[in-house]
Amino acid sequence: MKHQPNNKNNTDQVLKFYVTNGDYNLFTAEYESSGYRSVSAYLRKMIIGNGIVIPNTSELKNKLDTIGYQYERIGNNINQIAKKVHLYNKEGRFPEDAMTRFNEIMEKYMKVTSDLTMAHRVFLRQLSK
Repeated sequence: MKHQPNNKNNTDQVLKFYVTNGDYNLFTAEYESSGYRSVSAYLRKMIIGNGIVIPNTSELKNKLDTIGYQYERIGNNINQIAKKVHLYNKEGRFPEDAMTRFNEIMEKYMKVTSDLTMAHRVFLRQLSK
């Protein structure tokens, strides 16, 4: 088969190589999930772009948004529980040591949530560049 140069990208060289059936299936699955419109563009990115291809960024962003939303819902539920715990504590129906432990766990949860939120935002900014 004769190669026709692509003037748009100035691509005029052909690379040809063979892979195993397993490698081909793996490549096909990775290519299809990458979101690239052409095999050539995907391979150029893999070979010349240091092999870093982020698969389907819009799908990834949606999944991260869903995770963030679920985390917010969990946080809201914890806040409702915390209100009850504090109410029971004021009424003397909640042991003081359990209250202290509850507050420590809540502080850790809030720290992890804050760190995760910041990491998601940094990651999403990197994806959109």
